[in-house]
Amino acid sequence: MAGSLCVLYCTGKITIEDLRRGLSLYLNLKQISHSFFQSDFLELSINMNDEFDENLQCQFPNGFLHFQFILEFFFKDEFASDAHIDLINSALKWLWDRDLSVVASCDYEQLLLNQGGYKNQLLSWPNKEHLKAG
Repeated sequence: MAGSLCVLYCTGKITIEDLRRGLSLYLNLKQISHSFFQSDFLELSINMNDEFDENLQCQFPNGFLHFQFILEFFFKDEFASDAHIDLINSALKWLWDRDLSVVASCDYEQLLLNQGGYKNQLLSWPNKEHLKAG
């Protein structure tokens, strides 16, 4: 099945249950299983990152590969459209508004808000004090 994928790496002070519930409600997605959601043109899975490492995630800029959660947005259309970009931007904004660290990885990340967060030092980035606080 042809389609396009955008992966968001995310970490911060949120449980995976709250992340799943909040983002799926915000994006108006139907829950299929505990970690899988969909709409007419999108499938989203939200899972723990097997590569999560509390120390490595703090290393800027490539530590994002070790963030806590992986959000995989699979669009049924083969090529990215304005609708895909708008949806990913909405998800990024929702996550950043909650002071979560997020980096997008996809073919069109340069078209996203803050270029998907990669190498952007103005956005929230995990550090040991930040993750322990609150």
